[in-house]
Amino acid sequence: AYTVVWMAYGLRLISSTLLQVAPELEEAARSTGASRGQITRHVTVPLSRYGLIGSWLLMFLIFEREYSTGVYLLSPGTETIGSMLVSLWAAGAIDIVAALSFINILLVVVGLGIALRFGVKLHD
Repeated sequence: AYTVVWMAYGLRLISSTLLQVAPELEEAARSTGASRGQITRHVTVPLSRYGLIGSWLLMFLIFEREYSTGVYLLSPGTETIGSMLVSLWAAGAIDIVAALSFINILLVVVGLGIALRFGVKLHD
């Protein structure tokens, strides 16, 4: 469900990144005998790395804060952190909500750390 709901945002972010890669570079690689996979791996991905990682980070942060989609799909055994937070808050288990919120914050910090490690810049 998350894929369907947020696919338009992800595709929009990635498409603007991929449009910045000049088609002449791919044609030059193709003229030297590179396969489609080699072109993607050696030309397209390195040139669009920052945009792809930035898009991933933005989508990850949106998913971490998204509660409404998870609440609608709530069933035993398929809970997300957001839906568990809402249901536990309603049940009055504030201590468990605090622990899960801390885990949620740690996930965001780890995601941000991974993105920064791979070259996403927060400020110019």
